[in-house]
Amino acid sequence: MSRDHKKWLRIRGLVKFDENRDAKAQVFEEAPHLLNIYPKGKNDETFVTFFLENAKAMIFSITGEIGDVPIL
Repeated sequence: MSRDHKKWLRIRGLVKFDENRDAKAQVFEEAPHLLNIYPKGKNDETFVTFFLENAKAMIFSITGEIGDVPIL
């Protein structure tokens, strides 16, 4: 939701879980503050990584404007 509450983003896709510990390690490298929540880091079984397959993002507005958002 935008600060003025007039626009919002919708993201959809098929969730795929990634069991690769390298993916988990990368998350903790890029966001080390997560270790406060998941102290075992990449070895924490309660922390999972995932990605969206065939993802699509769109931005909507109360004025009726709709736009596609590129996903990299």
